[in-house]
Amino acid sequence: MSLSDRDQRLIEAQLVDLGKSIGASQRHRDQVLERATSHLIRQNTQKKTTHVALALAAAVLLISPLIADLTRRVKVHRPATAKQAQADALELTEAHQMSFDWALVDVFMQFRDRLRK
Repeated sequence: MSLSDRDQRLIEAQLVDLGKSIGASQRHRDQVLERATSHLIRQNTQKKTTHVALALAAAVLLISPLIADLTRRVKVHRPATAKQAQADALELTEAHQMSFDWALVDVFMQFRDRLRK
């Protein structure tokens, strides 16, 4: 069963008229605009977050050699060993003509002062 050209044109015209008469309500338009706006805001936020993360990663990559260099330069005061304390006390004894006991006290005081700094 086939439609005639005239019947087909009539049906198409009715569909066009029907499409023109159906319009979106104001509420529907507002909802569509709100969804589109929130989608764009989320997209922009994701882009900005990505840009900030990339900038931070680049900054860390650029600054990390400087931090590594600085940490190598910082001298860590390690606790003096007994041998080191005795050697330092012997040097003080010879240099300042003092007893070994008082030289050892001075070595410990110097070590304590270095720890406080």
